Amino acid sequence: MAEYMRYTQKREFGGSVSVDIDKEQFGELQMDIILQLMTETTKRPQLWTIKTGGSIYGAPAVHNNTVYFGACDKNFYAVDAETGEEKWRFSVNDIIITDAVLHNNIVYFGSYDGNLYAVDAETGSLVWKFNANSPISVSTPFIHKNVVYFGAKNGNLYALSSEKGALLWKFTTNDRITSSPVVYNDVIYVGSDDKNLYALTLNGKEKWRFSTGGCIGATPVIHENMIFIASFDKNLYALNLEGKMLWSFKTPEPQPCRHGTAYKNVFYFGTRDGNLYALDTKTGMLLWKFPTKNMIDTIPLIHNDTVYFGSLDNNFYALSLSGKLLWKFETNGIVGSSPAIHNNIIYFGCWDCNLYAVTTDGKLLWKFSTSLSYPSNLEVEESATEKNVEVVWQSEVPEEKKKEETEEVDITDYGTFSGTYISPEKSDYITGQKKEKYK
Repeated sequence: MAEYMRYTQKREFGGSVSVDIDKEQFGELQMDIILQLMTETTKRPQLWTIKTGGSIYGAPAVHNNTVYFGACDKNFYAVDAETGEEKWRFSVNDIIITDAVLHNNIVYFGSYDGNLYAVDAETGSLVWKFNANSPISVSTPFIHKNVVYFGAKNGNLYALSSEKGALLWKFTTNDRITSSPVVYNDVIYVGSDDKNLYALTLNGKEKWRFSTGGCIGATPVIHENMIFIASFDKNLYALNLEGKMLWSFKTPEPQPCRHGTAYKNVFYFGTRDGNLYALDTKTGMLLWKFPTKNMIDTIPLIHNDTVYFGSLDNNFYALSLSGKLLWKFETNGIVGSSPAIHNNIIYFGCWDCNLYAVTTDGKLLWKFSTSLSYPSNLEVEESATEKNVEVVWQSEVPEEKKKEETEEVDITDYGTFSGTYISPEKSDYITGQKKEKYK
């Protein structure tokens, strides 16, 4: 009877893939090499790459009756907050998915073209740009004492002069940075995909780090001298300002990069399981959760005791502080843009290529369409980490007892693929020990 080896790799970001290898096709040396590779952590595919289209993913900023936001059509826009009429646009060389940030009448944003841009908020003219030589994903700039801090996919946190864009220093981590830095009491907090939350001095020296079991793409939230940070190990952590854990809260799925806000001793955050959670900030106790039909990748906005947030189920929601649905507004695409509010008007971008202006009772005022009417594509990136979790020797089942079935496996945040596998009507063994049948 032929024997083959089946191994399964589970991806840190969800899903798994099984492959069968016929023992007769490999010698002992090749098998040893395969086993070594299977027991190591390898480069894992990153979640996805966003291609050009008209979609809006970054959060808008509102100032002087103007809404500022970037889009995947490679344009950064300024539109009238009351009418939705375009004031100006600034074109770059790749998509823009960072949030817009305003400081001293200059708007700051990063692009996948590797540049951080500083643009005059009134005229739309370039003030300066800094080339990080690496895509700037969702790491939104933070300005403190005339210094701009931001992270890039090359793993560097940069500190620039806000006036001229000159490099002051950079701090290197061991993996990409999609976390947005936050400065509190003259300490910089930023997460990295190397699974650490870093606390740095204002001159870029490490004070401490807090290690987790997964990538940290989330933005740290500081509230009443507590740090809240989410990790891809599916935990939300509450730390003190010295980096000591106070409590943690486990969710079924990880929290995305844009994950939470604190208000009146309650921490609100969404996860990839589609729920918005409300936790007591002191104890980490669950107060309530509200389900949507897809993952939540927006930072909830609290205004007049109402919680506003978007979901990838194409809806924008308004809840009471007790978690009761007040209303929802349906769009034609996923809502991954965190909202902004000005004069009781809520602004948020959508994957359907529109920026929406909605009243606080859920009525549409206007929507602005970007230059491209087709949504951006999402493609799996080629690099990422996978960990082998199972190594199984199996004896082949008689042909008549085999069943070919189809299993749906998540490979990205937004898609699935189908593959075939053999039903487990056989004995499975790992070297030296009996193993239960795989599912």
